[in-house]
Amino acid sequence: MGRYVLRRLVNAVPLIVGITFISFLVVDLAPGDFSTSLKMNPQISPETLQAMEAKYGFDKPLVVRYFLWFWRVLHFDFGESIFYHVDVLSLIGRFLPNTVILSAAAMVVSWGL
Repeated sequence: MGRYVLRRLVNAVPLIVGITFISFLVVDLAPGDFSTSLKMNPQISPETLQAMEAKYGFDKPLVVRYFLWFWRVLHFDFGESIFYHVDVLSLIGRFLPNTVILSAAAMVVSWGL
């Protein structure tokens, strides 16, 4: 039984890496990324745009960004929100209670139907 569980856990690693990479790729290839929206603003200079791309890592190749992102996720370092300019983990903590309440209410309603 122990060997079976160990084998399943070992087999899950490439599956998790593959799923997260495909998800990362889909989000990266979606139109309307952060730097594109900044380039549309005529008040932002090219130097400022380059500095922001370097700060958030958009100037690195896709594979490098993926592994940096994956490493940070493994360490629960979700970085800083681009729009709120605060730590993402604190945002999750702030919005999670309302999300749980909404999910619980939706489950109660769906069970009642």
